[in-house]
Amino acid sequence: MMTLLMAFFVLLLSLAEVDAEKYRAVAGEMKKALGVKEDSSEIKQAKGTTLSDEVLKAETFHAEASDKQKDAGEGTGAPDDSEAQKKKTEAEQKLDATFELLKEELAGLANAEKVFIAKHPGKVMIRIQEQGVFPSGSDKIQPQFMPVIEKLRDVLAKTEGGIRVAGHTDDIPISNGRFRSNWELSSARAVSVLHAVLENKDIDPVRASAVGFGESRPLVPNEDNASRAMNRRVEIQLTPIAD
Repeated sequence: MMTLLMAFFVLLLSLAEVDAEKYRAVAGEMKKALGVKEDSSEIKQAKGTTLSDEVLKAETFHAEASDKQKDAGEGTGAPDDSEAQKKKTEAEQKLDATFELLKEELAGLANAEKVFIAKHPGKVMIRIQEQGVFPSGSDKIQPQFMPVIEKLRDVLAKTEGGIRVAGHTDDIPISNGRFRSNWELSSARAVSVLHAVLENKDIDPVRASAVGFGESRPLVPNEDNASRAMNRRVEIQLTPIAD
């Protein structure tokens, strides 16, 4: 009886310790022998991994890459709206200060010499009417107007930013041998005023520029002598930053 019991327990123990690898190998051979096909829906991965592991790794990689791009964008992106608004506010404050300075310093000229001062978005403008400044069809500043130019350039030396001188004419074509068109006349008048302004050595030439618009930008329609006289002008435009 004792011998039979010992044999029985040894048999149970041998059945309990099944080698998994040997079992799979035997099962595979049996499937081939019996003609059973492999499960076509099973996607085999590298040893030690599963399909779900690979998907998880891919999702993790893309998430980390997205986070890095976001962090890089936050670190090197353009200034935010608050910074842009701050710069805009500072520019407007400079223009306001320039406008008040010009009104105070040029009050006498504005009343007596047809010099007009106005503030527009992004610039302060000094407008000088052509009458009494240039002879008809000429770019030479008349001597009697030079004291006004001298006063203007002394005040401009106290300002900052860009100084652009723009010449304008009426719509009557010019007919002399010096200028081919109103474009040339308006440009020459702008340059003449700019040269006179730059005689003040405290004004850096890098701030300055000149341009002629001919009759292309009238203040009012060219209907009669009075309206044409309004359109013949030179404008000095002051901006926060030089062009």
